[in-house]
Amino acid sequence: GGNKMKKIITALLAMTTLLCLFSCSKKELDQSASPKNAVNAVLSALGMTDRGLFFFSESDNDIDYLDDDLLSGKYGILLDAPTLDMMEAYAVFYAYDSYGTELGVFRMTTPENAEKMKEYIENRQKELLENAVNYPDIDTKIVSSLVVKTDGKWVYYIMSDNNDIALPEMEKVLYKQ
Repeated sequence: GGNKMKKIITALLAMTTLLCLFSCSKKELDQSASPKNAVNAVLSALGMTDRGLFFFSESDNDIDYLDDDLLSGKYGILLDAPTLDMMEAYAVFYAYDSYGTELGVFRMTTPENAEKMKEYIENRQKELLENAVNYPDIDTKIVSSLVVKTDGKWVYYIMSDNNDIALPEMEKVLYKQ
């Protein structure tokens, strides 16, 4: 009877290992995904569609576009800042509240630019947290929640009090299901 039990356990372990490999495999990013749709999906899930400023490149209206001054103000470090020519497409949202929800999706021109944008985003968080030290009443929980990821030419980030809802919503749009 002992050999039969060993074979069953071995078979179960093999099946478990295979299941883990298949379920843990990385989903493929949809290169034609819309940054605007990804950000909209998160805003809808969080109930925040009208509670901030929304900028996106998939528009015919100039008022919807980021400009270099805004990019520099949000993500720049002294004279070093991202520029629009590093990006193919983007969508960003900044809550009206200071230190509130913020998210963005950028399809950069190169993977190197995506890594550079990730650095700008991480530096933005660091700067916000350093500035908050001077204002003890500011709640930095949302800024502290930063999740930023890169995948090839793509970089996306979320700062919210519901990242557990926001991140899967964003990735549903960005990754082939």
